[in-house]
Amino acid sequence: MSVMPAETADPELPPPRAAAATTTDEHPWMTRPWCRRLAGLVFALLCVFPLFFSLGDHPIHGDSEARYGVVARGMATGETSLLVPTLFDQPHLTKPPLTYWLMAGSIRLIGDGELALRLPAAISGALTLAIVFGLAFRLYGTRRAVVATAILAVTPMFVVISRIGITDSHLGLFSTAALASGLLAVREGKRRWVVGLWLAVALALLTKGPAGLLAPGALVMWLLITRQREALRSIRPVTGVILAGLPLVAWGVMIAWQHPEAWAVWKFQTLDRAAGTGDHAEPWWFFFPVFAVGLLPATALLWSKDKSKLWHQWANAIQSKSENLLWAIMAILTLLVFTLIAGKLMSYLMPLTAPLAWWASSRIDINLCKKFVYNNYTSDTALWIIACVTVGVLAWQVQVHDGPISAWALWPAALFVVLGLTLAIVGRARLGKDSWKGPGLLWLAGLNLIGGACVAEDRMFGRHSVPSVVAAVQQATGLEHPQILTVGFGDRSLPYYTHRPTRWIDPRVLPETWAKMRKDDLVLLADPEWWDTFAADPNWDLSERFELVDLELRWGYEAKPIRVYRTTEIYRQTKAQP
Repeated sequence: MSVMPAETADPELPPPRAAAATTTDEHPWMTRPWCRRLAGLVFALLCVFPLFFSLGDHPIHGDSEARYGVVARGMATGETSLLVPTLFDQPHLTKPPLTYWLMAGSIRLIGDGELALRLPAAISGALTLAIVFGLAFRLYGTRRAVVATAILAVTPMFVVISRIGITDSHLGLFSTAALASGLLAVREGKRRWVVGLWLAVALALLTKGPAGLLAPGALVMWLLITRQREALRSIRPVTGVILAGLPLVAWGVMIAWQHPEAWAVWKFQTLDRAAGTGDHAEPWWFFFPVFAVGLLPATALLWSKDKSKLWHQWANAIQSKSENLLWAIMAILTLLVFTLIAGKLMSYLMPLTAPLAWWASSRIDINLCKKFVYNNYTSDTALWIIACVTVGVLAWQVQVHDGPISAWALWPAALFVVLGLTLAIVGRARLGKDSWKGPGLLWLAGLNLIGGACVAEDRMFGRHSVPSVVAAVQQATGLEHPQILTVGFGDRSLPYYTHRPTRWIDPRVLPETWAKMRKDDLVLLADPEWWDTFAADPNWDLSERFELVDLELRWGYEAKPIRVYRTTEIYRQTKAQP
């Protein structure tokens, strides 16, 4: 895949901030201030819709979100220290503390639950959208700002990561803020932007350690390549990195003083993972398909078949000191660094979502969609298609619920109403000479698709979810916080709902191992085939230690049947050995 930086000045775009002015091509409705404000409010609500819609309606899934939730809950309740992340009485030092602090604050504010864990990430996503709009508006005007924000709002990786309670959404926010502040510091030469740059870097370092240096690294490389030495000196890179790193260093020194084992943890998280001896090892090409698909539609808009002028455009970008070159350097640097590191996760590319949205907005041609959308026939057809899809999804919801549909099941109808109102109020407005009715329809259809995916997520992870299984076990056994272990399968979100550590075990473990466990609150969730294999072994009489609980349960979106076993009355009376 080949991407090319665009020229700084788009001949079809107005000069910076000129888009705010009224043009003769603009619809009379858009000359009224209240109408502009209403259109802006509707646009903002539609952009953040994918981030907050049905955010807390599906259970925790995955190891990372569960671990962050358990650590943040301890901080919020005061059971553990705010400075030392703690997971079940053990220091959990894999990441700096900022994400835990944000989650703990959310729990204190709205109460414990899935929504509280994910709300800080969603807010970080919304603030990222605001920065993307603000920078594009400041440099280019309304149209470019709207296009860049709209692209980011439907980028799959941005939406997905902003809906999960992990570090990457916050890292994306602070990296975006660092790039925007750094560019404005260079363009405008004001000290407040320099302060904003290094403050954002400090927060990024407190979020995910060394990954927070990617944005300032890309900025410094851009200034060196474009020979802006005075601007480079003005942002004070050496002093800035030192000052930005002080909070992280101070926290690290304090932690290492209390817990010397922290050095081994940090070595594993950085050097070992980079060398391939840590976890999440993937092949070197792992990020290239993730980049191409996860960052759509920006990557599609950056695609170019004409590679003969690639070097010519790079040369022009360097000569004109184009900010598109900065976005390209950020993309190349991030891909290169994480490709060289053996440990890989898809979420690592989250800091690229905003730069690619800025970059793609310079290349998008709104007339591209006119060819197949912008005429009355196709526009009306698109509306009818969306209406039919709405009716179909509502019918599907009724069938799934087997009764009255919930309020959230009405999302397609609500979105269709917003679509109709938006088109009725500003659908014929014109920015410059290009109509955005057709692209707007496609974008709204994309939001509609994201809403459907959110509902499907709730159905998939909520039907036979971990919290429903835990609640059934609690009711059947009378245990408020059972010590649940799994046999034949594993689920790392269990500790969040049981408030106890859990693991996948072999029930034929040595007798002395069982002797050290408490017996009164021990519950085993077992895959039937695995359990029957173990029980058939004549050397291990499991019937003396475990009895089947009369409870039929199914697990996960596959609705896999599982059995519930509890210790027998005689074995339960055996005390755990010290």
